[in-house]
Amino acid sequence: MSGSFVSILLFMLSSPAKQQNARSESNEITVQHGTLILLGISKTDITLAADTEHSSEALGSRKGANKITQVGKEGACTLNNAASLGNGADKADFSKVIKKWATDHPAATVREASPALQHKIMDEYDRYMASHTSLLKGPVTVSITCVGYEFGSPVVFPSEVHFANFARPYAASLPLELSRGLVGAFYPYGQLEVCNELISGTGPLLSRYRAQAIVQKYARLKSEKKTAEFTTEEFIQLSKACLEATESPSGRRFDPNSKYVGPPNDYVVISDKNGFRRLSIH
Repeated sequence: MSGSFVSILLFMLSSPAKQQNARSESNEITVQHGTLILLGISKTDITLAADTEHSSEALGSRKGANKITQVGKEGACTLNNAASLGNGADKADFSKVIKKWATDHPAATVREASPALQHKIMDEYDRYMASHTSLLKGPVTVSITCVGYEFGSPVVFPSEVHFANFARPYAASLPLELSRGLVGAFYPYGQLEVCNELISGTGPLLSRYRAQAIVQKYARLKSEKKTAEFTTEEFIQLSKACLEATESPSGRRFDPNSKYVGPPNDYVVISDKNGFRRLSIH
């Protein structure tokens, strides 16, 4: 279960002066990436959890990245895969784009946020590429997932924005999933291999983490097709187990890409009645 959703400057067509300046620039644009997002939906609430680390080969890792942004009273949008392009003061910072849009539209719904953010991220890419001649190392994807309540039911709007050298960027809204099939669902996305192995696998490397009561309970209910019985608090506990396993030495050995996921971790509960709440969990 999971879900995905400009014009590019052509170096060969740029002016001679711009080509000369390009010699002093890096040949490749730094991309900051990484993230494990965990979405759970109980009968009463939506839960979200995420790590707070962003990484790049050029810059290493940095802590404190907020990947869950409140949208309106009872919604949120998450960011994963590429979080920014470049490493200067003028870098394309997609996290800031999401936060600014949410601040400028305090009464927005997640249905409104999803397409608007796709366009804003493409605008930010355009702005950055208009003043840089370096190239992307390869195709880049920015994934945005907006979740919340609509007429009392949980809704999920996943989307992706794709960038590549010498090609027009494009946005894709992935299939919308409505409430009837959502209650009891648990969606890991981003660096999700460890979490999937934790819940559904049998390998010995993560056996200590798999033995946790909360993991065993969800795996049992999943096999019985009864995950709708899982509570809000249990989804938070399961999210915590997945994050900690991914960030552990065993998780790093199981999936080398989990090195891009790091604490401290962020936890959010959204309800139709009480709206968006950020939790303090240690």
